[in-house]
Amino acid sequence: MTDLDTLAAGLSDEAIIIGFGWFSFGSKASVTSSPPHANMQARQAGLDELLAAGLITHEHEYHKRHGIDRHHFKGTRAIMDLFGTERAKAVLKAALEHRP
Repeated sequence: MTDLDTLAAGLSDEAIIIGFGWFSFGSKASVTSSPPHANMQARQAGLDELLAAGLITHEHEYHKRHGIDRHHFKGTRAIMDLFGTERAKAVLKAALEHRP
């Protein structure tokens, strides 16, 4: 088992699906969350997994006076490699087959 296979095995299905959905372009993918942050908060657990694994980066831009509260997430090259693992492919295939 490669390091990527081990990494993929340790990620939840939700984290893998978020990775595919938000960061499918790898290091060229970026997502910005602005208030009220409901979409980001609903997916926080999966985002935390991806951050902890080093598959995405996060910057928080906050300025109370100017009313700025944005979260910037960016994919890495490693997340593209993760998408090629058998586990990631199986999770995506299952998600596509069971969508409403």
